[in-house]
Parts: sequence; structure tokens; C-alpha cells
Amino acid sequence: MTSQATFYKNSDIRKITATSDMTSGQVVQLAEGRVGIVQGLNSGALVTGESVALATQGVFDINAASATTFSAGDEVFWDSSASAAVPASVSLDASADFYLGVATAAKTSGQTTVKVDLNAGWKRLRPFVYEFDCETGVDTATHTLIPAAMNPTGLKILSITGEVSEVFAGSSQDQGIVTIKDTATTPNTICTLTPSDAAADAVGDVIQAAGAANAILSATGVACVNVAAGRGVTGVVSQATSGGTPAGKMKVYVLAIPLV
Repeated sequence: MTSQATFYKNSDIRKITATSDMTSGQVVQLAEGRVGIVQGLNSGALVTGESVALATQGVFDINAASATTFSAGDEVFWDSSASAAVPASVSLDASADFYLGVATAAKTSGQTTVKVDLNAGWKRLRPFVYEFDCETGVDTATHTLIPAAMNPTGLKILSITGEVSEVFAGSSQDQGIVTIKDTATTPNTICTLTPSDAAADAVGDVIQAAGAANAILSATGVACVNVAAGRGVTGVVSQATSGGTPAGKMKVYVLAIPLV
């Protein structure tokens, strides 16, 4: 039988050109979304513009807050603002935070690292769930639900859904609106998520996008929403709750598949 494959190189080491100063052990996200750990540098070494080796496979002890806990098998993410490993949560923003891998052992309170099988279970398309706080003046930032790196070939949006996680209140219950857009130079609006004011909202209520942004429930003949390759999906509170006792939060879920 003729050979069907020949060895080229180990896949667990990647080399990149550093775009900033790096130190050994630093956690870095690669262009396609995987994570690498800087190898072989002296502490404090300045390597901007130099070739840097990154380990992309193996079990690593990753820094984590003392109070953070994991069970073996838990998914582990990198919180860039805290420079620490964290569990999945609705406060992670895919513009800076990213998936690390799977915990290979439990981490209890008091321990300051978690053992992570780097990139285990990695999927290119892994939309983030974010909880938007719609109260006036609380959250004015744009949050990334699908980063552009997860979309090399284009995406078809199957469903965008909100879930009430704090009851909406204020002058009218439909004030807390979240708008979902792509990241084109001039962003295209994909949909808006608006709580109903027909009756009191309850935690767990669904907030459904209408029309093309909900292809699963749309009628035959409604065009699907596609997001062009190289673009991400973001959300922002476009209308906040106000009045005497403003309140209201929603978690936003995006279901999408790659275009083929």
C-alpha cells in the first residue's frame, strides 16, 4: 500500500511575529481563535517584531482567582480584563475574552491555578452569550457575540433570542431594546430585541427577534440573514429603561452556522 501521509512537523508549536512585548508563559489568542502559551523567553524579555514560539497543545497550569472553582471537564475561558482563567459566564465579551480549553482536574477555593488541556474541545464557531443591562447609564458599550475570527467563510443566522434575566421596569416596559449588528465598516442591523409591554415580564421570558433574524420560525419565503466572511456579530443597548424605578436585563443567544 502506498503512503497516504508523511510527517511534516509537530502541530503543538506555532511561531508568530510578536506585535507587542511578550514574556514566557503569556496567554495569547491566535488569529483563528485558538490559544497559545509563549515559550522559551526569559522573564521580562522584549520581543516586539521577533519570532515567538507558542505552545498550542498540552496541559498547563493557568492563573485563576483564588475563589474561582472548576470541576474536571469544565470549559475554561480567559478573562482578559482579569488576566485569569474563568468558567463560562454571561459577562464574558468575545471582543477580548476567549476559550482556553478543558479543566483536567478540579480546582477548589484557595488554589490559584487550574490545570487546562489547551484548546481541547475548541470549535471555530462558538458564539458568546452576553447579559445586557438595559438600565439607563449602566451599559453603553458594544459587546461582541461572535468575533470576526470565528467567521472565515460567512455565517447564516438561524435564530437570535433574548431571555429576560431581570424584570424590565420604567416608564414603559418596552424601553430596554438591544440592537444586534454585524461589524461591516458601516454596520448592518441584523435585528432588535424588544421586551413586550403587553403584560408584566418575568425572568425567563423569551424575547424573540422577528422575521429574517429568526429563520427557524420564519414563514416560507422570508430571506435568511447572512453575515459576510470576516465580519463579527455585536450587540448594544440601543434604548435604555428610564423613569422612577428603571431596570431590566436580557441574555442574548445567537444561533448560526457557517455558510457552505
